[in-house]
Amino acid sequence: KLDARAREDEARMLKIQEEVRALSTLSFSTPLRSLLSSRSALFSLCFLGASIARFFFPALLSRRAHQGRQARLRAEAQHQERIKREHQKKIEIKETLDRQVEEMNRRKEVEKHLIARQSEIFRQQAQEAAMDEQRRLQARKRDQEIYRMQLEDQLRLDAKLRPARDLMMTEVEKKLNRNFRQP
Repeated sequence: KLDARAREDEARMLKIQEEVRALSTLSFSTPLRSLLSSRSALFSLCFLGASIARFFFPALLSRRAHQGRQARLRAEAQHQERIKREHQKKIEIKETLDRQVEEMNRRKEVEKHLIARQSEIFRQQAQEAAMDEQRRLQARKRDQEIYRMQLEDQLRLDAKLRPARDLMMTEVEKKLNRNFRQP
């Protein structure tokens, strides 16, 4: 931006110098031309030339003013366009960030639902395992109870049959003893 302004200023200066030189060749004497070589004299003559130009060439001045206004309007339009582009870029960045945040929040929600579902499955599996363990313990107790009842029944039956068995055993023993006696 500064380079463009510097170039414009330099171009204006060159134009003014050319106009002053053109004016000096027309009506100025030689000593005045030697003054044009010094820079301060050049600037003062530029201002003098500008005032002469304003007086003698008002149409030229209005054209230059019109060109200046056009240049200013172009610069203002470029500036507004740049501001508009920057604003649009900021809006796009904000929208991109908003999309990323929404995507991240959506992913977190999905992960939360997956974790909740997984924990529910684990809880059900743990509950099922506990129920299986309880069923096994109950089956074991039931089997032990059945075995104990069978033993009790066997003992009762043995208790009922003991006198008869003792009697039978004594008869068998007597027979055996008779057979094993040696004369």
